[in-house]
Amino acid sequence: MAATCAAIVDDEPPEPLRPQKTCYEVNGVTLSVDGYAYRQDPRGGNLSAHGKATGEAFWPASRLLMDHLVRDCELLKDGRPRRVVELGCGLGLAGLVAATMLGATKGSECVLTDGDAGVVARARASANNARGHTAPVSCVEHRWGEPHDLGRFDVVLAAEVLYDPDVALESSNALAKSCDSLLADGGVVLVAFERRGVDLQVLIDAFAAFGFDGAPAPCTDGAYEDIFEERQDEPSMLWHRCLMSFTRRPPFVDLTDCVSEEDLAAVSEELGALGVFGSELGEDVDVSVFAAESQKYGDALELADRDTSCWCADAFVSRGPADDFKLCRAHRGDPRTWRPNANATALPAVSAFARRLPCFAGRVGKIAVILNGRNDAGVEHADHALQDLVSEFVWVRPPRSTKRFYVVDSRGKKCEVPPSCRVLWFDDRLKHGIFPVDDEGQVSIRIDGRFCAAFRERIRRDGTFAFEEGPAVLAAQINGPPFLKQRAAATASFAAGDAVEACFGSGSVWYPATVLSTLDREGMPMIVVRYDEDDEEEELEPCFVRKTTLV
Repeated sequence: MAATCAAIVDDEPPEPLRPQKTCYEVNGVTLSVDGYAYRQDPRGGNLSAHGKATGEAFWPASRLLMDHLVRDCELLKDGRPRRVVELGCGLGLAGLVAATMLGATKGSECVLTDGDAGVVARARASANNARGHTAPVSCVEHRWGEPHDLGRFDVVLAAEVLYDPDVALESSNALAKSCDSLLADGGVVLVAFERRGVDLQVLIDAFAAFGFDGAPAPCTDGAYEDIFEERQDEPSMLWHRCLMSFTRRPPFVDLTDCVSEEDLAAVSEELGALGVFGSELGEDVDVSVFAAESQKYGDALELADRDTSCWCADAFVSRGPADDFKLCRAHRGDPRTWRPNANATALPAVSAFARRLPCFAGRVGKIAVILNGRNDAGVEHADHALQDLVSEFVWVRPPRSTKRFYVVDSRGKKCEVPPSCRVLWFDDRLKHGIFPVDDEGQVSIRIDGRFCAAFRERIRRDGTFAFEEGPAVLAAQINGPPFLKQRAAATASFAAGDAVEACFGSGSVWYPATVLSTLDREGMPMIVVRYDEDDEEEELEPCFVRKTTLV
């Protein structure tokens, strides 16, 4: 029966091509392009039956894109010269809308590209019809993923260019590769997408592999359109088309939303009172050299001294200099290794801030306040190149600090941390440094610790970089990285009512106390105590509590 039906279809002539003019009004100018009306049929569409390319028809998802360009695309409305390129341009109407918006902006340019020479010729005809109303427009052949000499663009456009599920993965990867090579710093890729047997996630994953974050574009009328051509902000079961925005992911994770403005302000006020923002530091403050690449990077106020007594399991292992370096790097975030010192006593708000950071859940190791002088350029450096160690730390810029910090991305670009970002994490195997600032208030804080599981997942999900062995690398660091081969240290068991001695504030002085309860924080035991002077302290690590020896 199926064969009979197929024979009947083959005998039927394809539906004739019908010319179709599509118009769109922008800034009082009516743009029009000439193509053919598309009709679906058992052969795959009337265009191919007549030897025409899919780019010789207007595809409806383009309207989502054009509406966004006119109403919501700030890069085309800020009065600055912009370069725009459209990939798989077809008739070129979306690109011409952008070119019309930039028509009066000197220095702007629009390039229409397609992989089909006939389509490029038709787009060129469309551009000629619009001449006089647009910024300069050129039309060239470009196949996705292939080398080009087009340069970089502020806005990259693509409208309904993925429709064949058989090549969706290959096409998505090639499209993302072209966008990666075309997009300028601070630019945006806008892709209008229609469900045609291709999963949107394939497109999102392809862009993520090239370091892009994808999200629905901010559209006045909503980024999703359903089968009734109604638009919504959120996808429904009936969503049919959507507009996606892709921006290049920075080489760091902004964690400012994890802390309160009040806590940051308290840290800044305390540091200011100590004199770190340009005035003289007190004589009782211990200042050391903060080195990088065997050079001075700046000065440092270390808030903890290293105590290697807990490293006894490693003491009799034969190691070379490289292994010693690994050992020291691995213990930077180990709470058992670091003891608060006099600087920590002078900066209680900084210490408290570190222990309240939700990413550490109280498990804090080394803390250093890093100071740079006026016009200090520091030393660009990477902290290490160990593939089996991921540093667990956060970088903090107090509100009064004017330090300009950057991280070098995989393309060699110095990506400056925006002023709004006060707390961040980055892969310190990447090079990083500071820009000179004509001000004495260049202060930052590095806080090492042991991340909680939720935060490890956040880093993995953000995809700032790919862990060589997946999230398990970080999980292993809770009890030491794999190369340390440490024994799990025996921890004394405590119970409510036990008479103990504890170090108040995780300090170094022991005070008599009583255990109120024990807790488990991401696999690490924590102890709640009440001191004999009636003060209570929550979540002390076991290394700061010891049982009282009865005489």
